[in-house]
Amino acid sequence: MTFVLNLLHKDFSLIAADKQGNSSGPTTFKQGGLTINTTGKLTIEGMHKIVISSDKKMAMAYAGTVSDHGYLELFKKSESPIQAMKIFRNHMESYYDFDARDLLLEGKPQMENQILLSFFDSEKSSYFTNMNFYTKLSNSTHINARRANPSPMLCHTGSGSNSFESATGIESIDSFIAEVAAGADLAFQLKWFEEAFKKVSAVAQGCGSNFDAVLSTRESQEFVYVRKGRKA
Repeated sequence: MTFVLNLLHKDFSLIAADKQGNSSGPTTFKQGGLTINTTGKLTIEGMHKIVISSDKKMAMAYAGTVSDHGYLELFKKSESPIQAMKIFRNHMESYYDFDARDLLLEGKPQMENQILLSFFDSEKSSYFTNMNFYTKLSNSTHINARRANPSPMLCHTGSGSNSFESATGIESIDSFIAEVAAGADLAFQLKWFEEAFKKVSAVAQGCGSNFDAVLSTRESQEFVYVRKGRKA
């Protein structure tokens, strides 16, 4: 269970992701050099769900089943957004499995894996956020952009995304977007994110209030951590 929030602005991109990992059955968690195998229900605090490319010009966050995101090392080495997006598309196509059609026929739930990628496109002088969604029987891609429009947008994904608007409140979201459009600084943005993560975690099972955040700006296009949540 995950909640990812992206503030996409014509002059910057701010990505935040919660740090809680959950297992309801046998699974393997891998974080850096640490591998955890579990045979039952387990909650881990301190997971890293944001990944920055080696050149630091792209950042992504992922949601879903950890073992279904086997492209992470390839992404780190990717040299352009186009290459990174091809890696994601190829992974989604390889994950597609028509042999799993009984899931559909029997009405069984399917875990939807999700990828959020953000970057600055120098050629178009624009910030983009690319979002991918995939299951065993479906996949799709959606792209958002900001170049001249002074009003930012909030992109969100993960299981907590379904509760974001109701938990945070449309009025609060609209007010936040207006404040950022008027020039609200990073401290204000992170404070609002902190409240949003608290509210979502209170109603979305398995999503944590603890989160990491990374930022890229026109002046310094490399993504850097501007908030590191608590470690495990």
